[in-house]
Amino acid sequence: MLHRDAKFRSGRQVLPAKIGAEGIAMVGSLRRDEDGASAVEYGLLVAGIGAVIALIVFVLGGAVRDQLDSVQACVASADGSACPGEG
Repeated sequence: MLHRDAKFRSGRQVLPAKIGAEGIAMVGSLRRDEDGASAVEYGLLVAGIGAVIALIVFVLGGAVRDQLDSVQACVASADGSACPGEG
């Protein structure tokens, strides 16, 4: 958003005097605006947590299913013969 008369000297851009206080204020506000960066950081954090949860479910899913099947069989048996340590 620089004026077309901006000059370059030794690799650095020299701002024209026409940019004014409004332009400087706008550049300052853009430097302080970190809402987009924060949203991206939170999105990455949520994605990372989701990946960890999915990995845990994948790794422990079979063991949890087996335990729940055992509990179901124990509850379903009227005399407790299917319960571990019973019968």
